[in-house]
Amino acid sequence: MPEQMNERALVLAAKESQASARAALIEAFTPLISRAARDHGGAAGVSRAELIEEGVAGMCRALERYDPGSSTSFWTYASWWVREAMQRLVSERRRPVELSGRMARQLVCLRHARRVCVEEHGHEPTMDELAHEMGIDRAHVERLVAVVRLQ
Repeated sequence: MPEQMNERALVLAAKESQASARAALIEAFTPLISRAARDHGGAAGVSRAELIEEGVAGMCRALERYDPGSSTSFWTYASWWVREAMQRLVSERRRPVELSGRMARQLVCLRHARRVCVEEHGHEPTMDELAHEMGIDRAHVERLVAVVRLQ
């Protein structure tokens, strides 16, 4: 964990959208984020790497909201956001996804369109190729792909 003076300077630089400072901040707090991920270990089929990734996202949200003038250290403030992001991921994975008959049929069509595109073109299709093959707009294909990822 960074020293108190280092931490404040790093947070201030990261809040000013300095990419190198943001990367240094993430690197400095990765061991603490990793420890928080270990505490959530083995939950609902979520890998530790996914928890760490969500923890970093939570820390970035905390950075946006943190007031450097407060007497609270950054990690004390950010730790809540990190744990909250991890817990949200775990709860999303535990929640069963119920699909309507129409959505289930569209997912079957999506899988078929993907298979056709791979056979014809020899590569994984883009969203636009899938939309063209299915005869629907790209935004709808993206929603279908998001549903597939949740299953």
